[in-house]
Amino acid sequence: MIKIRTFLLSFLFAIFFAVPAFAQAEAFDIEEFQTIIEMHEDSSLTVTEVIDVEFTENRHGIFRDIQTEGISIEVLEVANETGKPRPYQRQNFYEGMRLKIGDPDVYVTGLQTYKISYNARKAIRFFPTHDELYWNATGNAW
Repeated sequence: MIKIRTFLLSFLFAIFFAVPAFAQAEAFDIEEFQTIIEMHEDSSLTVTEVIDVEFTENRHGIFRDIQTEGISIEVLEVANETGKPRPYQRQNFYEGMRLKIGDPDVYVTGLQTYKISYNARKAIRFFPTHDELYWNATGNAW
């Protein structure tokens, strides 16, 4: 009986301290996420995303994952709310493209706005009976 009690107390102790750690794992909240999509006659899209992020502790920036299955992406701009460019790196990952936005030497905190514009080619699919635009605006892994 003592072993069971010790196990239960250890388990409860671990849960009590682990839950707050998991709850605070993210140091930011997405306050707003706007997506504007312009369709062009050549079946391409121009996508502009405006993401407002409230950082609750110092961070360098955000990752923006964009699924690119069968689609080619050309990044046009990564900027703040006034149009000032933000540094970024483009990386490939298993589901598409990742934009790593932020300066590794500079921390940001508080409310930050990220404006991301890109062209997407082959986003409209043509079938014998219909045409289709399939666009996952926020992505699955983000």
